[in-house]
Amino acid sequence: MNPGNLARLRQGVYHLLGAGFSTPTADTIGYTTASIPVLADFGLFDFAYSLALVGYTEQVAGADPDQLMAAYMALCEVGVGGASCPPTESAWLANPHAGDVAIIHSDLRRAYLRYGLKPAGPLKDTVDHVTVELDVMSSLCDNEVVALESGRPIDRPRSNQLEFLGAHLIRWIP
Repeated sequence: MNPGNLARLRQGVYHLLGAGFSTPTADTIGYTTASIPVLADFGLFDFAYSLALVGYTEQVAGADPDQLMAAYMALCEVGVGGASCPPTESAWLANPHAGDVAIIHSDLRRAYLRYGLKPAGPLKDTVDHVTVELDVMSSLCDNEVVALESGRPIDRPRSNQLEFLGAHLIRWIP
C-alpha cells in the first residue's frame, strides 16, 4: 500500500469513528453507511479491523434513526441507570474540583492552534468531544497527504499525529 493511500485510509477511519460518536442525524448515518466503499478504495480490507467497521456500518444502516437517538441520549447524555457516559476527554480525565477541565480545554485549544486547525460543526465549542478530537486526527492525516502530494517531507505531519494521539486520545480512548 502506498503511503498516500494509507494516510487517506487513516483519515477516513478517524472521520468515520468520529461520526459514530456524534449525535445521530440523517447526515451522520448517511456518511457512515457510504464510507466503506470509499475506504475500500484506499485499502481498508487489507486490515483485520475492516470487518468490525463493516459490521458497524451495516448495523447503523439498518437501525431506526429515532432508536439510535434514544440510545445515544441514554448512554451519553442522560445515562443508563442514572450514570451518563459523556464522550468528552474532560469527563474521563479531569478532576472538576482541581481545575483540570480548564487545563484540558486550554491544552486542546493550543494544540489546535499549533496545528492550524479550528474545530467546526455543531460540536466546535466542545473542544474535548471525541468527535472533535477524531476529526482533528483526520485533518492531521490530511496534512500528511498534502505533504506527500506536494513532495514535502512528512515528518512534521506524522509527528503531529503521534503527539496528539499520545497527549489526548490514547489517554482516554481504549
